[in-house]
Amino acid sequence: MKTHHFSLDFVLPAQLPVTAEDLERLAQENCTDALVGIGRPGRIVFDFDREDGDARTAVLSALGDVGRAMPEAELIEASPDYVGLTDIAELLRMTRQNARKVILGPDSSAPPPVHRGNPSLWHLAPLLEWLRDSKGYAIDDHLIALAWTTLELNSDVASRALTPTTA
Repeated sequence: MKTHHFSLDFVLPAQLPVTAEDLERLAQENCTDALVGIGRPGRIVFDFDREDGDARTAVLSALGDVGRAMPEAELIEASPDYVGLTDIAELLRMTRQNARKVILGPDSSAPPPVHRGNPSLWHLAPLLEWLRDSKGYAIDDHLIALAWTTLELNSDVASRALTPTTA
């Protein structure tokens, strides 16, 4: 078994507060392996450390557990997915300057950022695969699988946001 660390961020309808009953239902639905953040009205964030042999199964089981406990909650972001240079440097245990040189250097063939700006942001999964395959970094396969799963969930969230609602 591998412990997978990931976060799921939800919005609640009409800025509803999280109640003690909500927290009890979450515990009953196997969400005891998550720290729960309720600091912003209408939002709830779960920071999971879920054990499973497979990253995708871990994330999807957590998503299902939260969905059964709080069916009105709507996923707005899963992480790790969007990362900046500082995040990459921390993951690879290098300085930010070195990460910048590796990813943005003149001879770099790194995947392009999904947001160019201050800070620029990348999807973690393709960047990790590039670092492993093109640069020879030892990247944990479970982390890559986790990053692909969260990217897929975030793509689904974005796709739903672009789908017009019918009246």
